[in-house]
Amino acid sequence: MRRICLLLFCLLLSACASLNGSRTVAISQAQLNVLLEQRLNKSISLLRLFDVALTNPKVTLEPVGNRVMTQLDAAMRNPFSGNQLTGTAKISGRLNMDISTQTIRLLDAKTEAFTLEGLPPQYAAQVNAIGQMLAADFLKELIFYQIQPEDLILNHIKYQPTAFEVRRGQLLITLTPQ
Repeated sequence: MRRICLLLFCLLLSACASLNGSRTVAISQAQLNVLLEQRLNKSISLLRLFDVALTNPKVTLEPVGNRVMTQLDAAMRNPFSGNQLTGTAKISGRLNMDISTQTIRLLDAKTEAFTLEGLPPQYAAQVNAIGQMLAADFLKELIFYQIQPEDLILNHIKYQPTAFEVRRGQLLITLTPQ
């Protein structure tokens, strides 16, 4: 009798899981800005000569093609004078879900613009080109969002990420019961 009750309970639990269906986790652009700021808290170095820091991200989600545009403040130590140069970087890319790591990553990162103010004219083009290269390389396959363990369990039902959608202002991740 105990086994039958246990079997019926398991079947009931299984039936409830299928009734739950999928659910959606929404992440706003503001949340993505905070998470990205935490991931970008180190400087990028090339040949120990050029150190670039990217901070203060402003993410714009673009639904067409699951794309994202990110504007960042850029700072670089002038390798010639030692002074700090500041400017901006604009990076675009395509978001992609990696189900095995449960992450949303930036793919095909492209530096749309990288400018630093106060460079001597004879060096501006070369230094900005180096900054563009560093920014694109650093952001290659950058994790934009890590799906949280608490998102994957609700009412004792385990979920797994299956899809995502970029909407204007938010990223939606679809979770379905396992």
